[in-house]
Amino acid sequence: MAIRVLDAPPSYSEPSSPGSSTSQIFEPHEEEALPPYSNAPRYSAVFALHGRPIQGCQTSHPLETEHSFALRNDGIPWVKLKCISRAASPSETPKFVGGDNIAGSILLYLASSTYISSITISVKGRIITSGAEEGSYIFLDKTHTVWSKAHGNPRHASSTQNIKHKGNLDPGEYSWSFSFPFPATFDYSNEPGSAGMKSYRTPQSVSERHTPATVQYELFLHIGRGALRPDKNITVPILYTPKIIPDPPSLLRELSYRNAMPLVGPSEDPVGWTTLPAVTICPRLLDTQQSVKVECQLSLANPMCYARGSVIPCWLTLQSDSPAGLDALADSKAIKVALQRRVKYHPKGLRCKPITQTTTIQSAVWWPSNVDQPSEGPNIRIMEGELHLSKSLQSTSDFPPFSVKYIINWFDFQSPAIHPKDGVKITLLTQTITIGTFSASGPQIREYSARKRDGNPPRCWNIEHTAGNHQSFL
Repeated sequence: MAIRVLDAPPSYSEPSSPGSSTSQIFEPHEEEALPPYSNAPRYSAVFALHGRPIQGCQTSHPLETEHSFALRNDGIPWVKLKCISRAASPSETPKFVGGDNIAGSILLYLASSTYISSITISVKGRIITSGAEEGSYIFLDKTHTVWSKAHGNPRHASSTQNIKHKGNLDPGEYSWSFSFPFPATFDYSNEPGSAGMKSYRTPQSVSERHTPATVQYELFLHIGRGALRPDKNITVPILYTPKIIPDPPSLLRELSYRNAMPLVGPSEDPVGWTTLPAVTICPRLLDTQQSVKVECQLSLANPMCYARGSVIPCWLTLQSDSPAGLDALADSKAIKVALQRRVKYHPKGLRCKPITQTTTIQSAVWWPSNVDQPSEGPNIRIMEGELHLSKSLQSTSDFPPFSVKYIINWFDFQSPAIHPKDGVKITLLTQTITIGTFSASGPQIREYSARKRDGNPPRCWNIEHTAGNHQSFL
């Protein structure tokens, strides 16, 4: 069976307001109060409660934590670099997100006349793929001049800017402030030596035990002291997370989230879903030894950019003239949909062949749907599902030297009621998605199944309220 690879989803918005960075600075939303039944949609007559709010991805700390770093002579600081970040405390690594300004100050305490030609502050990004020299290279270097001899006497800079200064600074204290945006994008050439440049989103800081490549950033203070004197530097590691925010969900899905109701399926909410091409399979039943024809169609919630820490809602429609075939496939354990991450990097520089590291992140949880059932009934089965996303996922990156891509793989069914494929895993469809870093605006997202913990199978939060009996689909 041929594998179909669908195009990547449309682009998503990137607001410039500050947001969260890494998983350590996520803070849950406050739980929503459930609305009275009189304000609920028509499903309120059938469902008492559907889903629970997901802890949202919001920054727990504003851009106000001050960090201080110093150079010392005989234990006495003579240069201080101060910066403001989103870290929880001054002792933590400074944290920034897309849209943040890197702001702070530089202070000099000179005990004697000192020659200084220039003072610059830079933010640098580096990819490290191996211990070899060619396995480490800088892809981002934005430098800002804080002061130079051309600026004149720093004590009277405004009146001496056009007066040549020799660079000898008198004893005493000096201070300069700086503020510049963390580069959210940068220009880079795909091919070494190529004149063509392309703009890329700045990737997030990456350091994983199972990923050989790392992405590191640093704030670099450089004090130039001329040709005959050693320059002085302060290097501060910093953490960065881009701001990737999904567009809001459809109005009907927002209504479901806001009123704690079940999601509306693709037939009633076509704007809220991307329905992938139908796939026809012909499994052979074990009990009758007959092959049955089943048409399967998978839908994924729009927009196909999902914030880490949230969920990916899935919807599967099965149609067949064989009730036995439908019963065999409409089984939560038979449906195999998984999220896969592909990290591609160059272990020995851009001139070498890249390595792709593939990891299965999460398998979807499935349960029988109780809404949006078509009138055909016996010939159709509908299953709802979710892929739970960890808050620690790396965000999507299209930067060629270090790219992170996420793909949803839909594999052939595995049911004890049909003949096995002799261990062969057949891919029915694949779909590229985007993993973002912050939740979309609007009501709090809900998850309808419990996340897997400690090896226990996930449980479904979907509860049917019929004749006073509560039935939980396991």
